Amino acid sequence: MYITHPAAPVGTVMDDDFIDYKLIPFCKTRGITLFSDSYISATQFNGKRLRPILSYPKAMEVSVEAITVAKELGLPGARAGGIAGNEYIINGIRLLAATEVDIVPGPSQILAAKALSEIKPEIIGQKIQKELEGEILPRFERMGWPVLKPRAGIDMIIAIPPLFRQADIDNPSLLAAITMLRKYRVAMCPCSVFGPAGKYALRLVIKQKEGEIAIALDKMRGEGFYWQGEKPTMKDALFLHEELMRLDLTKL
Repeated sequence: MYITHPAAPVGTVMDDDFIDYKLIPFCKTRGITLFSDSYISATQFNGKRLRPILSYPKAMEVSVEAITVAKELGLPGARAGGIAGNEYIINGIRLLAATEVDIVPGPSQILAAKALSEIKPEIIGQKIQKELEGEILPRFERMGWPVLKPRAGIDMIIAIPPLFRQADIDNPSLLAAITMLRKYRVAMCPCSVFGPAGKYALRLVIKQKEGEIAIALDKMRGEGFYWQGEKPTMKDALFLHEELMRLDLTKL
């Protein structure tokens, strides 16, 4: 069972009592391994943080906690990190790594060791929150763009322009994302990929280099984007239709 950080704007943080008296015993009695990234303890959610899973009594009996350089320390591609927790589980992972997985190359190990010794994940989280409050949200407001403010500081949900909400558009979220990409060269994730409930929303993940999202939003505004007036074009709709027809779903 994987505990994720509360990045989704509609998510929540588990209470200590729930983890202590329900989650850990549940995993123990059913032979379930409880896995979490250390990043969950560096992410704020309405001012509340989830404690590292290994700080809970008896968590060592069922839990493993991982730190991944790419996520926590902003070094994508390093493909290195570390784990702590239940010895039996870690030995199993070590055996798997020795027989099935490529060994992490030396340069990545050196980079990871340096990063882990010099950078604190919680500082990265604070920088993201500061950029969100000071640079990203104000730009959305200036464009009249409704945003579901993230309480976790990583992901945010953005409403698609109202003129995309038409009965004859099967996937308004995907069409809006295609339009943004083709017209402004700015990529946003269509929430329709997560299910029908997301067909009127886009998702923005705040993991780019500092300042890049602000630059992209300024570019859109400078080229005339306005949320209320943005509308789909026949050219974008035809492009999307042709791409979907060309896609071989049997290879997904």
